[in-house]
Amino acid sequence: MRLNQSEAYKLYDELFTDDNPLGLCVSVFGDKDGSSVFNAWNKLTKNIFIKWMKDHHTIVYDMDMWKIDNTLNAADGQEISEDVYNEMMNVVPPMKLPASAIEGAREFYSINITAGFLAGEPATCDNLGLLYRAFGTSNEHRFYYLGLLHHRSE
Repeated sequence: MRLNQSEAYKLYDELFTDDNPLGLCVSVFGDKDGSSVFNAWNKLTKNIFIKWMKDHHTIVYDMDMWKIDNTLNAADGQEISEDVYNEMMNVVPPMKLPASAIEGAREFYSINITAGFLAGEPATCDNLGLLYRAFGTSNEHRFYYLGLLHHRSE
């Protein structure tokens, strides 16, 4: 199943309705009708549901998700939209994706990456040096965030 965030919210709303048993416990803790606690509980569970789906790579990370906090928060191995892929490729000149990243995508995520790049600007660093965001694409015209990698020249 491949969903964007709005489709995931719709699925959540279909799965967790007002007559869901989770709503029964809120009247004990809430105001007169329990609505404020139910709304808070509903928001919390919806966020947990979306995070679980993102972590399990069932949501395609798109620009709407990026715009939530203006930070790329895709999970390693998560499918991303073509516009996110192109945005990252066009920010600064990209660098060549190491062959080890292509092999790693096959081994760890079962993704058949055929091309990709490292973002030209480092995202962070660790004790081994600078870390760059890695991106890949497949023959099926699908795009992926592969995580943080060291540039092989370091």
